Amino acid sequence: MTERSEQIQILYEIVTSLDTELDLEDMLKKCLSIYVRKLNCSAGAVFKLNQYSQGENYYFKEIISMPRRIHNNSVYKNAIKQIPQELNKQTLNEFYKHLPTNLHISENQHCHIMNLPGFGLIIFLKGGEPLKVDLLNSLLSLNKEIADACKSCLNIEALKESEEKYRTVFENTGTAMIIIEEDKTIFMTNTQLEKISGYSKKEMENKMKWTDFIFPEDLKMMEKYHSKRRKAGNKAPTEYEFRLLDKKGNTKDIFLKTRMIPGTKKSVVSLMDITERKKAEEALSEAHNIINRSPVVAFLWKKEEGWPVEFVSENVKKLFGYSAQEFLERKISYVEIIYSDDLERVAGEVDRYSKKEDLQTFTHKPYRIITKNGDIKWIDDITYIRRDSRGIITHYEGIVYDINERKQLKESILKSEEKYRLLADNSMDVIWQTNLKLVFTYVSPSVKNIMGYTVDEWVGTRLSKHASRKEFFNMAKKALYSIKNYKKIKYLTFNAVMLRKDGTEIPVEITGKLLLNKKGLPIGLQGTTHDITERKQAEELIKDSEERLKTLFDYAPDAYYISDLKGNFIDGNKAAERLMGYKKEELIGKNFLKLKLLSLADIPKAAKLLAKNLRRLPTGPNEFVLNRKDKSKVIVEISTYPVKIKGRALALGIARDITERKQAEGNLKNIKDELEMLLDSVPAIIFYKDTEGKIIRANKALADSLKVPIKDIIGKTTEELFPKEQAENMRKDDKEIMISGKPKKNIIQPYTTPDGIRWLTTDKIPYKDKGGKITGVIGLAKDITVQRKSEEELKQSYQRLKKTMDASIETMSRILEAKDPYTSGHQQRVSQLATVVAKELNLSPDKIEGIKIASLIHDIGKIGLPTEILSKPTKLTDIEFSLIKGHSQIGYDILKSIEFSWPIAQIILQHHEKINGSGYPRGLKGDEILLEAKIICVADVVEAMSSHRPYRPALGIDKALEEISQNKGVLYDPEVVDVCLKLFKEKEFKFE
Repeated sequence: MTERSEQIQILYEIVTSLDTELDLEDMLKKCLSIYVRKLNCSAGAVFKLNQYSQGENYYFKEIISMPRRIHNNSVYKNAIKQIPQELNKQTLNEFYKHLPTNLHISENQHCHIMNLPGFGLIIFLKGGEPLKVDLLNSLLSLNKEIADACKSCLNIEALKESEEKYRTVFENTGTAMIIIEEDKTIFMTNTQLEKISGYSKKEMENKMKWTDFIFPEDLKMMEKYHSKRRKAGNKAPTEYEFRLLDKKGNTKDIFLKTRMIPGTKKSVVSLMDITERKKAEEALSEAHNIINRSPVVAFLWKKEEGWPVEFVSENVKKLFGYSAQEFLERKISYVEIIYSDDLERVAGEVDRYSKKEDLQTFTHKPYRIITKNGDIKWIDDITYIRRDSRGIITHYEGIVYDINERKQLKESILKSEEKYRLLADNSMDVIWQTNLKLVFTYVSPSVKNIMGYTVDEWVGTRLSKHASRKEFFNMAKKALYSIKNYKKIKYLTFNAVMLRKDGTEIPVEITGKLLLNKKGLPIGLQGTTHDITERKQAEELIKDSEERLKTLFDYAPDAYYISDLKGNFIDGNKAAERLMGYKKEELIGKNFLKLKLLSLADIPKAAKLLAKNLRRLPTGPNEFVLNRKDKSKVIVEISTYPVKIKGRALALGIARDITERKQAEGNLKNIKDELEMLLDSVPAIIFYKDTEGKIIRANKALADSLKVPIKDIIGKTTEELFPKEQAENMRKDDKEIMISGKPKKNIIQPYTTPDGIRWLTTDKIPYKDKGGKITGVIGLAKDITVQRKSEEELKQSYQRLKKTMDASIETMSRILEAKDPYTSGHQQRVSQLATVVAKELNLSPDKIEGIKIASLIHDIGKIGLPTEILSKPTKLTDIEFSLIKGHSQIGYDILKSIEFSWPIAQIILQHHEKINGSGYPRGLKGDEILLEAKIICVADVVEAMSSHRPYRPALGIDKALEEISQNKGVLYDPEVVDVCLKLFKEKEFKFE
């Protein structure tokens, strides 16, 4: 819904809310509620006043509606908080004394209306009971938003006539185009966007948001621009690059140009796929060339009197008429070219922004400059503040760009909008209500202008009086249909012919809705009657301007032109003017042959393309060298499309400047040659094979290893170069990569060379063409023959060392068993359970090995304890138990100087710690305890309780599992306990 039609809908709901069953206060509450909801403002308040018998002062009588939060506002608190307690003591004038003096307060015979920032309307009703119609008129006359909504009667269908021409352009353009709603919904697209995105128009329009296409890292930037463009206008970038994700998930580099459509919150966007161009640009380093070709001029000003220029881009002459040298040699200073009426303001802005210490960049309000030939141009800029190490400003740097055309366009749009505003202010629909017998109970004063009746003459009459018999029956039939289907039908719109007071017929558009009571049952009808005659007049005025869709045409980034089938120009956009160097007025009606836009060599080709257009066939893109008005030449790519506008066969042409692209292609060839030289200098083997296994490209390293020239390798298959078994393994890897589309790394394979068997480690990735189709495999291989031999020797050495360490651990375990025979096998069983728990927790093999070793010697510290304590058949004393608890520390002290690959000493030190801090020796808690120690702790408790001890018989596995289950999360790690319980109860684990 457009902004204007939404305002009309707001007015409609306000008027239709005036239910005949509502009293005055209820009616105002509902009216205020609809106003707040529809115009998106804060909640307001309504008070009723009593007129004092003397003078014109008013006392507060009653609060009709006031939100609670209005009491807490710091600005209005002192005034408003007194009202509920002192209604009959405080006057309205006294209340005003507590409020800011700059508030807008409106007044008439029925009410006061005050606009409070942050709260919306506050309405004060004076004494007496005004008619609802009079009260509504009072509200409309006092409140600008509601009044504006009443006057905005231009219908959005007024663009249909002019839409045909530009919709044809939009749909047939060779550039991807999109129109975006304020809420980011895609309103309209064309076929070119389908090609770029992979989505159909049906999938996108009014269903998807433009953010669905955006690469995640670019999303925040583009949402910021989208919001800023609607709030700050020209402060948001209109041209920039981003990454687009198409339907298949492919990332594409896109160049975007966007403009707001005047009078709306919509924006029009053109998208150009620059993925290939980006690849070329990444190989180029001459950034200043890009600046010099752009419409912006880069400056560096010194912070001195006159702002002398220390750097300026070469394209300054195009905008200012002065050369860069004239600025740098100080033949002209920047201050001298600023228009005298604007200089004081610009200097003041520089001084004001420079005083803000944290400010790094600022933008002037647009200002005028005087070019060398005396022309006055409007410009805009972005200025960056440069400071030295002490924070003192030394320079200003920035970019300046021409906004002359934009200013002219803005002024033109403002004049056009003023014309339409006057039309809207003088066009009023008739708002009406009837009962179920089609007798009018209410009509707006506009009935006089449209139908010739006064309000009093109209109210109380039947609909049948104001239409012919035939038209009345048609309207009555629609009314009856609405009443019967009142639960389904919200609105009904239709055209009819009614009779004015003088008996003349008037065509109207009627929009009606059922009027329901509080129970939801029909009690009448309400709606609007619109004079279609005035609408058609408005349509003609809108048709003449064609501003909205013409904006799309004028601001498209490529040159668009329309010609007849003889090559005569009919219309063109601003980009066409810039590309050809001619103003539109110089082009219209002229033939391209007369203008000599093409060279003699290109004319036959152009004639053939026109002949194809005559046969209703599109052409292009085709390359031409274009002769501009200033005799310079540009390389363009032109596509043409046969179109019909108002029944006339024409050709739509789209021309794109590809001069830079052609230069980039030349640079790409040089880069390609350099790349081949670079590949041949790389010692690693690099190759590219197609889907059939043929080697398409290879570097010198592969040729050297096989002792054959590169030319004898190209075109050969893997089977032709290597033994069968090796070739089959290579081909197997290639197929796997091409099917999965995923790379494969560190492929270790032998291959036969004239010097014998060599070992390679190879990385292979799938190679895709521009369309994303896998066309082969790229490989990079490194000779690891020497490294492989070293690894084999190291592996054998490691196995010998591991065997020795395992024997040492076993010996320590047996020494402890000899010391404490009653716990014989305890450590082996703890190690057995702890290792299985670690595996169930999906720990790494290395960590599992550490747990196995630590658990085998976790009680090694008992070597330092007296045997009589270890084998005591009765309960230990406190002193004896404190000695027992020292075995963790003793074990740690024994092992701490041994360099294990795991924290063995720490695990043994912590294996009696509990997660609530009640363990020993250090009382560690939670994550302070190593996971390995937590696992051994649970395994130790389960084994100890299920086994015989000198001072008690075995308690059994059920008691052990009960202990860890009850103290899960208190003493023992919950995850470790769950895994241990699962092993015994579900997987039937048993100690061996």
